[in-house]
Amino acid sequence: MLRNEKAIVRAFYETFGWSTDAAGTYNDTAAFVDLRPVLSSYYHDTQVRVGRFLKHCGQYFFDAGSGPLSQPEYLPYSADYAYRVCMDLSVRALGEARRKLGTHGLYVVGDLANLPFREGTFDAVLASHVLYHLPEDEQAGAIHELYRTLKSGGTCVVIYIWPGSLITRMIERSTRALLSLTDVLSRRSRAASDAAPGDRSSDLSLGPVPPLYFHPHDYEWIRHALPAHWKADVRVWRSVDIVVTRTLIPDNILGTVLLRIIYWLEEAFPRALGRLGRYPIIVIQKG
Repeated sequence: MLRNEKAIVRAFYETFGWSTDAAGTYNDTAAFVDLRPVLSSYYHDTQVRVGRFLKHCGQYFFDAGSGPLSQPEYLPYSADYAYRVCMDLSVRALGEARRKLGTHGLYVVGDLANLPFREGTFDAVLASHVLYHLPEDEQAGAIHELYRTLKSGGTCVVIYIWPGSLITRMIERSTRALLSLTDVLSRRSRAASDAAPGDRSSDLSLGPVPPLYFHPHDYEWIRHALPAHWKADVRVWRSVDIVVTRTLIPDNILGTVLLRIIYWLEEAFPRALGRLGRYPIIVIQKG
């Protein structure tokens, strides 16, 4: 019997998240990712970044909470492994993963907090955007489970999200101040003019998005959840989230330049932006 939080997550992805539109875009992606073309190169580069920390070949690559392998950059991570073991609560996700991997994959319906695998099974472990969807009190135990099933000499990579980041907070505060000023100027303009309002356009809408449980912990929690004798490092995956990109990044050459600067800063200061940015990579090596 699943806990209520996990049942909510499974229902979200079974009924909504892994459904696609006519173009083949998953609803989960459309709901939580800035899909403007200007972001495509930055997104590609940050997905490729993950592969640097994973062992490049072996027998079993474990994709914990694999989903449907929604990004093409996910597939090469296990290209030189005998098998990619995909585990997820969603049967729909695993069906999609099987369509992409075929016999290269092994598919398991399972719970990240209670892994059905022996100690030291996997040469590499990836848990991408899944840990924070577990109940808050099960996340530390899940990290230990991932470590338990990792072979000596292997690497576990967890892509996580902080509950907030300095960068996002600064942008949100600046945006609120700007909106406040804009509202004042707008009211003055309407009072001074009887001109008819111009055409308005809005983004395409998915309609109501079902509830999805998540509970991200902060950096201090991660630091205390990882035993001192583990070889662990926190680095940046993406320092900016959809709030920042939609606020600051125009869909033009200026936006491209800004994103290249952001990526360069992430490469130059991976640990600082791993703490101050939005999405960290937690890299755990098992000796």
